[in-house]
Amino acid sequence: PGNYNWSVAEAFNDNNFNGIWDEGEGFTDANGNDVWDGPILTEKSIYRDGDHWLTPEMYIDHKLFLDNSVFTDDWFQDPYLAGNFDEYFGPGGWFFENRDSLYFMGWNEGQSFGGHDRFFNKSLAVTNEFRFDITSQLTNKLKVRTGFDYKSHKLDYFDVENPWMDVSANRQRFAEQWNDFGLDGIDRLDPLNPLPNSQADQGEGNGVWDGGIGESFTDRNGNGVWDDAEPLITDPDSNGVWNMGEDYYDLNINGEWDGPELFSDLNGNGIFEPGESFSDFNGNGQWDDYVEPEEVSAYLQTTFEVPWMIVNAGVRMDAVNYNSKVWGDPFGNDSPGMPWVFGDFGSDGIEGGVYSLAEWMNAVREQGFVDNFADTDVWNSNWEILIRDNVPNYPDDDEIILKPDYGNGEGNKTLDAGEPYSDDVGDYESVIFNDSKWFYKVSPRIGISHIITENITFVFNYGLYYQTPVYSMVFLNTNRQENPNELFQHTQGQIGNATMNAARTQSYEFGFNAQVGRRWGFSMMVWAKDMDQLSTAQTYRSSVYTYQIASNGDYGTSRGIDFTLENRGRFANTLVQYTYSKAKANGEYDKSAFGEVWVDAPSQQYLMYYDRPHDFTISVYTNKLPFGVGAGLTGFYQSGYPYTPMIFNGDKPQSDVKNKNTKRAPAFKMVNLSLSKFFKYYDIKVTFGVNVYNVFDLRIPVDVFDLTGEPDDPGEYYTENVGTEVSGSYYNFPWYYTSPRQINLTARFDFR
Repeated sequence: PGNYNWSVAEAFNDNNFNGIWDEGEGFTDANGNDVWDGPILTEKSIYRDGDHWLTPEMYIDHKLFLDNSVFTDDWFQDPYLAGNFDEYFGPGGWFFENRDSLYFMGWNEGQSFGGHDRFFNKSLAVTNEFRFDITSQLTNKLKVRTGFDYKSHKLDYFDVENPWMDVSANRQRFAEQWNDFGLDGIDRLDPLNPLPNSQADQGEGNGVWDGGIGESFTDRNGNGVWDDAEPLITDPDSNGVWNMGEDYYDLNINGEWDGPELFSDLNGNGIFEPGESFSDFNGNGQWDDYVEPEEVSAYLQTTFEVPWMIVNAGVRMDAVNYNSKVWGDPFGNDSPGMPWVFGDFGSDGIEGGVYSLAEWMNAVREQGFVDNFADTDVWNSNWEILIRDNVPNYPDDDEIILKPDYGNGEGNKTLDAGEPYSDDVGDYESVIFNDSKWFYKVSPRIGISHIITENITFVFNYGLYYQTPVYSMVFLNTNRQENPNELFQHTQGQIGNATMNAARTQSYEFGFNAQVGRRWGFSMMVWAKDMDQLSTAQTYRSSVYTYQIASNGDYGTSRGIDFTLENRGRFANTLVQYTYSKAKANGEYDKSAFGEVWVDAPSQQYLMYYDRPHDFTISVYTNKLPFGVGAGLTGFYQSGYPYTPMIFNGDKPQSDVKNKNTKRAPAFKMVNLSLSKFFKYYDIKVTFGVNVYNVFDLRIPVDVFDLTGEPDDPGEYYTENVGTEVSGSYYNFPWYYTSPRQINLTARFDFR
């Protein structure tokens, strides 16, 4: 099982319409071997857990099976229906007679009864790590710990959205950058495309590296690429081969017609198929289906301890290299948000080929020469050209044939001095790339605990922390950057960035710990966190395209105060904790900025979805109950989550994006009880317990409808469709409430 290339299969008469040749069916024996030659297996299905798993190309659109479509599609494909339509769907037909709620109703609820999920995904991460740590007690007051850590990851990630769309599906892959041009290695829009009408060949744009069948060739001119025959001007017999007396374009100006460079045509289709080229990031000579970022970290941590004070101070260094490619500009700088393209024409600045006089003059002027530049002697001193008069293609003009300067950079995929460049991706085909670089971050930390009185201590902590972006923000669609036009059109214009830095968090804490008497303890801690350089996406424009590049730019703050009161009583221990906090940021999560409409205005902070101003917990535990029963009671209260309300725009509701997260869901409340009793029998300890969750059986909403703020009422705008398009149970969401009371019995056996 797997994917097959049917373009190489011999044609056959599929008499039984099963899609495969069967014994006795006629076929076209193209190679005369008296055997039907079928398709070639190009990709095996994954075999796991005792079965073969589907490839993306095998997925079926689940929208074909929405609601009653799963039945009607079968009906309408039945040949019998063509001549008997009214018997089923006409007045008095079966469908009309049985169209009632007790038998069948055509609900339009958007439920699918077949097909596959719209995502195909597989991933694998392999990490090689080397770590070294050493700790030394230098003096009776000073302890030092230092260490070094190196990690090399191999991240294999393949994701396809709507895989049934085949080449048009949105794909992303963590892999070495390759030119997704198919087996022939030529972009379908390239004038050299051997297929007519800009057709894509096998594998082009499929998001999978097609190594091809490894056809080799004789590099006659040493330019590193396979060259087709010099084109003919006259070809009376249309055989594509030069015969005596026929005119041709002498592209290398050697005075003779040069046919195509010889190649090993392994599948006999007459087309040179070298496979798709790639950038060998790790230099192992093969395309790797993974990316290989590296991480290095080192730290120094010291602890200074005296009877009245403890100081922890340290510093950490983190370095990351994504080992990827980055768009660059002609001046050697990284340009992650703007692709620059160049004409890979060599140091003479003009692509080798055939020009009319007008085309030639225009190309010369673009190189900075004056208008009406017609001194052929100067031409010959700057370019190797051949001037032909009155050729059939241009009977009224001279024809200029420019010899490709392979020895001076033409076709070497590198920007050389003299080659033209532009920031308009429509001007040229070759893209400027730079290698990603190491970036370094240094983060100091310090913590102090100092005695104020016999029963009170003061605590202060400061730390600077860095977090490397998640790799999906770095490598998102970067393996398709070699063709910006295709990238912008077929990836929703969302692209990663291998120049991203780490997100930064500055943390401040100070507070007091106090003991009151023998049984009471109290602590208070005030804290603040400032976060910036968080992952986001910035909008750019190039040519006619608008797209988004992952970058650093989001920010947020978090402030709070913690109170803890503890009592260790004779009968029970009690712990009371309360936190008041506020969390704001200008974006909810890394990828939330992708897809947002760009607005020329400063971004603003708003409450985060995870903001909970009030968080209260009380716990009581005792083992002093009769018969040695232990009991624990825990009460919990937490503010509800903030959400963005919906408002009406005309007669339709929409999110009030100007007032994000200005409404709050009901608070969460819960009380749990635990009882336990243990027995000893020789060397065996047996513990029986009862855990009661949600003791008071409170049905607290955990989610609400944004239009009404209620967990069981989506609003009249939606419920007016109940009984017509949707059933009465469509908006019945019991999971919008907490679970009812649960009682669990436990038993534990300990053996000595």
